[in-house]
Amino acid sequence: MKSLHIESENGAMEFNVHEHTDNSSPAQSMFDIALLSIIADKVTSSGAEISFYSQMTPEKHQRATEFTDYYSEIDPRIHRFRKFLHDIPVGHYYCLCPVEILDPHVRLYIMDSIKKLNAKHMSIDEILKDTTLIEQSKELFSGVYDLYEVSQPDSFMGEPEKSKRTCIYCQNSKKPTSFNSKAHLIPESLGNKKYVQYEECDICNNDFGKGVDDSLATFLNFFRVMFNVKGKDGPLKLEFRNYATIKRVSDDKVEIRFVSGAEAPLDLPPQEIPFETLNKIRLQNVYRSLARIGISSLKADERNSYSKTIDWINEKTSRSSLPKVNYLINPFVSDKGADLILYKRKNEDTRFPSFVVELHIKSLILVYLVQNDDEFERFTTDAEIEQFWESMSHYSRLGGWNAFDLSEEKPVSVQWNLKLVAKDQDRLSVIGTGSQEELSQNPYLQKFGSY
Repeated sequence: MKSLHIESENGAMEFNVHEHTDNSSPAQSMFDIALLSIIADKVTSSGAEISFYSQMTPEKHQRATEFTDYYSEIDPRIHRFRKFLHDIPVGHYYCLCPVEILDPHVRLYIMDSIKKLNAKHMSIDEILKDTTLIEQSKELFSGVYDLYEVSQPDSFMGEPEKSKRTCIYCQNSKKPTSFNSKAHLIPESLGNKKYVQYEECDICNNDFGKGVDDSLATFLNFFRVMFNVKGKDGPLKLEFRNYATIKRVSDDKVEIRFVSGAEAPLDLPPQEIPFETLNKIRLQNVYRSLARIGISSLKADERNSYSKTIDWINEKTSRSSLPKVNYLINPFVSDKGADLILYKRKNEDTRFPSFVVELHIKSLILVYLVQNDDEFERFTTDAEIEQFWESMSHYSRLGGWNAFDLSEEKPVSVQWNLKLVAKDQDRLSVIGTGSQEELSQNPYLQKFGSY
């Protein structure tokens, strides 16, 4: 048995093929040959030619569909493989390699290479000759990998068979218990089309969607419209208390309207505009939603030590203070929707948090803790978190980080202050209609077109 890893810009998955001998089952041999033929660059009577980096084609999509139609009754998991391949756009690249060669440095190298290939910044020949990224990764992440196992969740988490599922959050205590809805591990409103958690019942999924997940979406609405995060309801239009509106006009344009104060010059916009939400939210519910994302990304045996956090998510317990949520606006435009990177502590060094989640929503990066039962009341002060933050060298070397304190339990309005800065000596950036590129390139959302 050989384990293979397939990586694309949309995600990754692993599958097994058998090492065939004279005693191998003919049926198993045919299955494995058909499976590998899907992703092969060339299929002939003598076999399939498979490269380390390959480009998706319409023919490969078609072969995936035919394979699924033929074999799906034998193993329903084949549908996941077909969906994974169909999610790779025609013309985009993927990498196929043995699992045994992967370590975090190699995988980062592969992920970066695929991005460069898709953006046509480098050719395959140039990629294969360039190994500098591996060495840079080793230097940058060396301390991180000593402390944490770095991974991403599977696209489909939990028990595939409905009859065997137990809800993570209510243990099937909410009746009638059913698992008919698709429970998104990250709320769909944040652009998640990738991650699904099977072990969240329909009642809990509905309650979270109308409760804590809605609070998270409301809290991040300003970023969602600025970065064109596409949820299930389409483009956003936001209204604020000062009669300002922000509307996504198209994929590359945002329209912002506001009422100037009497003191503002008639021929120039104000240099700062406050945007205060109409609806109040409980900030702890924002963190509850973030914690739910983290808990749902863990495997069943890993969740056993997080019962206190699960009770708090379900509002069975209360807390007076929470760890801060660090955030950074990445100056590089990201076309991906929502994504996750998980950091799970390898050792028993309790000076460091056991579980850290890095949530990407287009160009917005959130880094936060999900505490296990032993550290439930810890890491809420700057002094406690300082050593951890310094150990995460790939974070601490970057400037521009800020933090949210989401400890407030009472409903509050959320206000974002939009600052305008001069593009040059004679012209002033004005809130109006600007391009997506302009919006994303400025790390503080301060540049939106020219007056």
